[in-house]
Amino acid sequence: MNSDTFREAVRQFTSPGQRGPFAVELTNGIRYVIPHPEVIRIHGELIQYDGREQYVEFFDATSVIRVLGSLDPPGGILDAEWGGGADVPS
Repeated sequence: MNSDTFREAVRQFTSPGQRGPFAVELTNGIRYVIPHPEVIRIHGELIQYDGREQYVEFFDATSVIRVLGSLDPPGGILDAEWGGGADVPS
């Protein structure tokens, strides 16, 4: 993706009536469950993810392979599948 396609994907999942969580998957396998759009900021091609407990990560829009949405409420399928937050390798 580039920043334009990423921004459009996020817009699709944050439009009125579509306020459930969505997920972002990177080419290296890291996946983030985004509970609400305020935790993602787009600075050109650079994406800022404001995670839990003051954790901030930056990644390039071209490293995003897909953005997944869910119609399930928080605590639904995305939380069960991906643990409800960043899947960061140790």
